[in-house]
Amino acid sequence: MNREVKTLFRVPSQRVGILLVCVLVGLFGGCSASASRKPTPEAAKRFVQLRGYEFNEKSFVSAVVANDVLGVTAFLNAGMNPNAKDEETSAPVLVTAAVRDNDAMVRALLQGGADVNARDFGGYTALLRALEKESEASAALLLAQPSLDVNAQGANGMTALNWCVLGEREGSVQKLLERGANVNLSDKDGDTPLHTAAQRGNVNLLEVLLAAGANANAKNKLGGTPLMWAAVYGHEPAARLLMEKGADPTLKDNGGKTAADWAAKNKRDELAQVLHDAEKKKK
Repeated sequence: MNREVKTLFRVPSQRVGILLVCVLVGLFGGCSASASRKPTPEAAKRFVQLRGYEFNEKSFVSAVVANDVLGVTAFLNAGMNPNAKDEETSAPVLVTAAVRDNDAMVRALLQGGADVNARDFGGYTALLRALEKESEASAALLLAQPSLDVNAQGANGMTALNWCVLGEREGSVQKLLERGANVNLSDKDGDTPLHTAAQRGNVNLLEVLLAAGANANAKNKLGGTPLMWAAVYGHEPAARLLMEKGADPTLKDNGGKTAADWAAKNKRDELAQVLHDAEKKKK
Protein backbone atom coordinates (compact mmCIF):
# COMPACT_ATOMS: atom_id res chain seq x y z
CA MET A 1 0.00 0.00 0.00
CA ASN A 2 1.59 3.29 -1.03
CA ARG A 3 2.07 6.29 1.18
CA GLU A 4 -0.84 8.30 -0.21
CA VAL A 5 -3.32 5.46 0.29
CA LYS A 6 -2.14 4.89 3.88
CA THR A 7 -2.58 8.58 4.52
CA LEU A 8 -6.12 8.50 3.14
CA PHE A 9 -7.10 5.66 5.47
CA ARG A 10 -5.79 7.61 8.46
CA VAL A 11 -8.15 10.53 7.70
CA PRO A 12 -10.78 10.94 10.47
CA SER A 13 -14.22 9.67 9.40
CA GLN A 14 -15.81 13.11 9.57
CA ARG A 15 -13.44 14.27 6.81
CA VAL A 16 -14.03 11.36 4.47
CA GLY A 17 -17.28 12.83 3.16
CA ILE A 18 -15.56 16.12 2.48
CA LEU A 19 -12.79 14.39 0.57
CA LEU A 20 -15.28 12.40 -1.48
CA VAL A 21 -17.11 15.58 -2.40
CA CYS A 22 -13.81 17.12 -3.43
CA VAL A 23 -13.05 14.13 -5.64
CA LEU A 24 -16.46 14.45 -7.30
CA VAL A 25 -16.21 18.20 -7.66
CA GLY A 26 -12.73 17.70 -9.02
CA LEU A 27 -14.34 16.26 -12.11
CA PHE A 28 -15.87 19.67 -12.60
CA GLY A 29 -12.69 21.65 -12.25
CA GLY A 30 -10.93 21.11 -8.91
CA CYS A 31 -11.66 21.20 -5.17
CA SER A 32 -10.72 24.81 -4.48
CA ALA A 33 -12.19 28.28 -4.67
CA SER A 34 -12.39 27.84 -8.43
CA ALA A 35 -14.59 24.75 -7.98
CA SER A 36 -17.61 26.99 -7.47
CA ARG A 37 -17.49 27.77 -11.17
CA LYS A 38 -20.13 26.09 -13.30
CA PRO A 39 -18.62 23.03 -15.04
CA THR A 40 -18.64 22.70 -18.80
CA PRO A 41 -21.54 20.74 -20.26
CA GLU A 42 -19.09 18.07 -21.39
CA ALA A 43 -17.65 17.64 -17.89
CA ALA A 44 -21.15 17.55 -16.39
CA LYS A 45 -22.28 14.91 -18.86
CA ARG A 46 -19.26 12.76 -18.01
CA PHE A 47 -20.15 13.09 -14.33
CA VAL A 48 -23.74 11.99 -15.06
CA GLN A 49 -22.43 8.89 -16.80
CA LEU A 50 -19.99 8.15 -13.97
CA ARG A 51 -22.95 8.08 -11.59
CA GLY A 52 -24.53 5.36 -13.71
CA TYR A 53 -27.11 7.38 -15.61
CA GLU A 54 -27.77 7.66 -19.31
CA PHE A 55 -28.12 11.22 -20.47
CA ASN A 56 -31.84 11.32 -21.23
CA GLU A 57 -35.02 12.62 -19.62
CA LYS A 58 -36.04 9.23 -18.22
CA SER A 59 -32.77 8.95 -16.29
CA PHE A 60 -33.07 12.57 -15.21
CA VAL A 61 -36.51 11.89 -13.74
CA SER A 62 -35.19 8.81 -11.97
CA ALA A 63 -32.44 10.94 -10.40
CA VAL A 64 -35.07 13.39 -9.14
CA VAL A 65 -37.17 10.57 -7.67
CA ALA A 66 -34.05 9.08 -6.05
CA ASN A 67 -33.28 12.44 -4.42
CA ASP A 68 -29.87 12.52 -6.11
CA VAL A 69 -29.30 16.26 -5.88
CA LEU A 70 -25.69 16.02 -7.06
CA GLY A 71 -26.70 13.94 -10.06
CA VAL A 72 -29.62 16.21 -10.94
CA THR A 73 -27.39 19.27 -10.73
CA ALA A 74 -24.99 17.58 -13.13
CA PHE A 75 -27.84 16.79 -15.53
CA LEU A 76 -28.88 20.44 -15.47
CA ASN A 77 -25.33 21.69 -15.96
CA ALA A 78 -25.04 19.35 -18.93
CA GLY A 79 -28.05 20.99 -20.56
CA MET A 80 -30.96 18.77 -19.51
CA ASN A 81 -34.43 20.30 -19.83
CA PRO A 82 -35.33 21.43 -16.26
CA ASN A 83 -39.02 21.01 -17.11
CA ALA A 84 -38.80 17.38 -18.20
CA LYS A 85 -41.86 15.31 -17.31
CA ASP A 86 -42.27 11.95 -15.66
CA GLU A 87 -43.53 9.55 -18.36
CA GLU A 88 -45.82 7.76 -15.90
CA THR A 89 -47.46 10.75 -14.25
CA SER A 90 -46.90 13.48 -16.88
CA ALA A 91 -45.82 15.72 -14.00
CA PRO A 92 -42.92 18.17 -14.44
CA VAL A 93 -39.98 17.15 -12.27
CA LEU A 94 -40.49 20.20 -10.06
CA VAL A 95 -43.94 18.90 -9.14
CA THR A 96 -42.46 15.43 -8.56
CA ALA A 97 -39.94 16.88 -6.11
CA ALA A 98 -42.46 19.18 -4.41
CA VAL A 99 -45.00 16.47 -3.56
CA ARG A 100 -42.22 14.55 -1.81
CA ASP A 101 -41.35 17.64 0.24
CA ASN A 102 -37.82 17.36 -1.11
CA ASP A 103 -36.77 20.97 -0.55
CA ALA A 104 -33.11 20.41 -1.52
CA MET A 105 -34.24 18.98 -4.86
CA VAL A 106 -36.80 21.75 -5.36
CA ARG A 107 -34.05 24.30 -4.76
CA ALA A 108 -31.69 22.58 -7.22
CA LEU A 109 -34.36 22.45 -9.92
CA LEU A 110 -35.32 26.09 -9.45
CA GLN A 111 -31.67 27.11 -9.62
CA GLY A 112 -31.40 25.02 -12.78
CA GLY A 113 -34.20 26.95 -14.48
CA ALA A 114 -37.33 24.93 -13.71
CA ASP A 115 -40.55 26.84 -14.38
CA VAL A 116 -42.26 27.43 -11.04
CA ASN A 117 -45.59 27.77 -12.87
CA ALA A 118 -45.36 24.56 -14.93
CA ARG A 119 -48.46 22.40 -14.54
CA ASP A 120 -49.08 18.68 -14.26
CA PHE A 121 -51.82 16.61 -15.94
CA GLY A 122 -54.43 18.05 -13.58
CA GLY A 123 -53.41 21.64 -14.17
CA TYR A 124 -51.70 21.89 -10.78
CA THR A 125 -48.47 23.78 -10.22
CA ALA A 126 -45.74 22.53 -7.91
CA LEU A 127 -46.95 24.93 -5.20
CA LEU A 128 -50.55 23.74 -5.41
CA ARG A 129 -49.43 20.12 -5.14
CA ALA A 130 -47.06 20.93 -2.28
CA LEU A 131 -49.86 22.63 -0.35
CA GLU A 132 -52.26 19.79 -1.10
CA LYS A 133 -49.75 17.23 0.19
CA GLU A 134 -48.73 19.43 3.14
CA SER A 135 -45.14 19.55 1.88
CA GLU A 136 -44.28 22.54 4.04
CA ALA A 137 -40.56 23.01 3.23
CA SER A 138 -41.13 22.80 -0.52
CA ALA A 139 -44.13 25.12 -0.32
CA ALA A 140 -42.07 27.75 1.50
CA LEU A 141 -39.39 27.67 -1.22
CA LEU A 142 -41.94 27.90 -4.00
CA LEU A 143 -43.85 30.71 -2.32
CA ALA A 144 -40.65 32.77 -2.28
CA GLN A 145 -40.17 32.65 -6.06
CA PRO A 146 -40.58 36.11 -7.66
CA SER A 147 -42.12 34.70 -10.86
CA LEU A 148 -44.76 32.65 -9.04
CA ASP A 149 -48.32 32.98 -10.34
CA VAL A 150 -50.05 33.43 -6.99
CA ASN A 151 -53.50 33.06 -8.56
CA ALA A 152 -52.92 29.77 -10.39
CA GLN A 153 -55.81 27.33 -10.03
CA GLY A 154 -55.83 23.57 -10.41
CA ALA A 155 -58.65 21.44 -11.78
CA ASN A 156 -60.55 21.86 -8.50
CA GLY A 157 -60.24 25.63 -8.74
CA MET A 158 -58.31 25.89 -5.49
CA THR A 159 -55.71 28.64 -5.34
CA ALA A 160 -52.65 28.78 -3.11
CA LEU A 161 -54.56 31.27 -0.95
CA ASN A 162 -57.47 28.89 -0.46
CA TRP A 163 -55.12 26.01 0.36
CA CYS A 164 -53.29 28.16 2.92
CA VAL A 165 -56.57 29.25 4.50
CA LEU A 166 -57.71 25.63 4.63
CA GLY A 167 -54.46 24.68 6.37
CA GLU A 168 -54.71 27.78 8.59
CA ARG A 169 -51.24 28.89 7.51
CA GLU A 170 -51.72 32.47 8.63
CA GLY A 171 -48.21 33.65 7.75
CA SER A 172 -48.47 32.27 4.22
CA VAL A 173 -51.91 33.84 3.77
CA GLN A 174 -50.48 37.24 4.63
CA LYS A 175 -47.56 36.77 2.22
CA LEU A 176 -49.85 35.76 -0.61
CA LEU A 177 -52.11 38.76 -0.06
CA GLU A 178 -49.09 41.06 -0.03
CA ARG A 179 -48.09 39.61 -3.38
CA GLY A 180 -51.47 40.28 -4.94
CA ALA A 181 -53.42 37.06 -4.42
CA ASN A 182 -57.05 37.52 -5.47
CA VAL A 183 -59.04 37.18 -2.27
CA ASN A 184 -62.32 36.53 -4.08
CA LEU A 185 -61.31 33.75 -6.49
CA SER A 186 -63.58 30.74 -5.95
CA ASP A 187 -62.97 27.01 -6.34
CA LYS A 188 -65.05 24.67 -8.51
CA ASP A 189 -67.81 24.66 -5.87
CA GLY A 190 -67.89 28.45 -5.77
CA ASP A 191 -66.30 28.72 -2.34
CA THR A 192 -63.92 31.63 -1.80
CA PRO A 193 -61.16 31.74 0.81
CA LEU A 194 -63.63 33.54 3.09
CA HIS A 195 -66.01 30.56 2.86
CA THR A 196 -63.11 28.33 3.86
CA ALA A 197 -62.08 30.53 6.79
CA ALA A 198 -65.71 30.54 7.97
CA GLN A 199 -65.84 26.75 7.82
CA ARG A 200 -62.71 26.62 9.95
CA GLY A 201 -64.06 29.24 12.34
CA ASN A 202 -60.74 31.07 12.19
CA VAL A 203 -61.50 34.63 13.27
CA ASN A 204 -57.95 35.86 12.62
CA LEU A 205 -58.07 34.71 9.01
CA LEU A 206 -61.55 36.13 8.55
CA GLU A 207 -60.30 39.53 9.71
CA VAL A 208 -57.27 39.39 7.40
CA LEU A 209 -59.33 38.36 4.37
CA LEU A 210 -62.06 40.92 5.01
CA ALA A 211 -59.45 43.66 5.41
CA ALA A 212 -58.03 42.58 2.03
CA GLY A 213 -61.39 43.09 0.34
CA ALA A 214 -63.09 39.71 0.65
CA ASN A 215 -66.80 39.80 -0.20
CA ALA A 216 -68.66 38.98 3.01
CA ASN A 217 -71.78 38.00 1.03
CA ALA A 218 -70.16 35.93 -1.72
CA LYS A 219 -72.31 32.97 -2.76
CA ASN A 220 -71.08 29.56 -3.85
CA LYS A 221 -72.82 27.42 -6.48
CA LEU A 222 -75.47 26.36 -3.98
CA GLY A 223 -76.08 29.93 -2.91
CA GLY A 224 -74.22 29.43 0.33
CA THR A 225 -72.48 32.37 1.98
CA PRO A 226 -69.55 32.40 4.43
CA LEU A 227 -72.08 33.21 7.18
CA MET A 228 -74.02 30.05 6.32
CA TRP A 229 -70.84 27.96 6.60
CA ALA A 230 -70.13 29.47 10.00
CA ALA A 231 -73.70 28.61 10.97
CA VAL A 232 -73.45 25.01 9.80
CA TYR A 233 -70.38 24.42 11.95
CA GLY A 234 -71.59 26.43 14.92
CA HIS A 235 -68.79 29.00 14.86
CA GLU A 236 -70.50 31.84 16.73
CA PRO A 237 -67.47 34.22 17.01
CA ALA A 238 -66.92 33.85 13.25
CA ALA A 239 -70.60 34.48 12.53
CA ARG A 240 -70.68 37.59 14.71
CA LEU A 241 -67.55 38.98 13.07
CA LEU A 242 -68.93 38.36 9.59
CA MET A 243 -72.13 40.23 10.44
CA GLU A 244 -70.13 43.10 11.94
CA LYS A 245 -68.26 43.33 8.63
CA GLY A 246 -71.36 43.36 6.46
CA ALA A 247 -72.56 39.76 6.09
CA ASP A 248 -76.33 39.80 5.53
CA PRO A 249 -78.20 37.24 7.72
CA THR A 250 -81.34 37.57 5.58
CA LEU A 251 -79.74 36.15 2.44
CA LYS A 252 -81.08 32.79 1.27
CA ASP A 253 -79.34 29.94 -0.53
CA ASN A 254 -80.69 28.20 -3.63
CA GLY A 255 -83.00 26.16 -1.42
CA GLY A 256 -84.47 29.19 0.33
CA LYS A 257 -82.62 28.67 3.62
CA THR A 258 -80.97 31.45 5.62
CA ALA A 259 -77.93 31.11 7.87
CA ALA A 260 -80.28 30.81 10.85
CA ASP A 261 -82.07 27.92 9.13
CA TRP A 262 -78.77 26.12 8.61
CA ALA A 263 -77.76 26.64 12.22
CA ALA A 264 -81.09 25.23 13.40
CA LYS A 265 -80.90 22.27 11.01
CA ASN A 266 -77.50 21.36 12.43
CA LYS A 267 -78.69 21.82 16.03
CA ARG A 268 -76.58 24.91 16.66
CA ASP A 269 -79.43 26.27 18.74
CA GLU A 270 -77.69 29.20 20.43
CA LEU A 271 -76.22 30.43 17.17
CA ALA A 272 -79.56 29.92 15.41
CA GLN A 273 -81.16 32.30 17.92
CA VAL A 274 -78.40 34.87 17.41
CA LEU A 275 -78.93 34.71 13.65
CA HIS A 276 -82.73 34.87 13.91
CA ASP A 277 -82.40 38.00 16.07
CA ALA A 278 -80.02 39.49 13.50
CA GLU A 279 -82.52 38.75 10.72
CA LYS A 280 -85.26 40.61 12.58
CA LYS A 281 -83.04 43.65 13.11
CA LYS A 282 -82.03 43.63 9.44
CA LYS A 283 -85.64 43.54 8.29
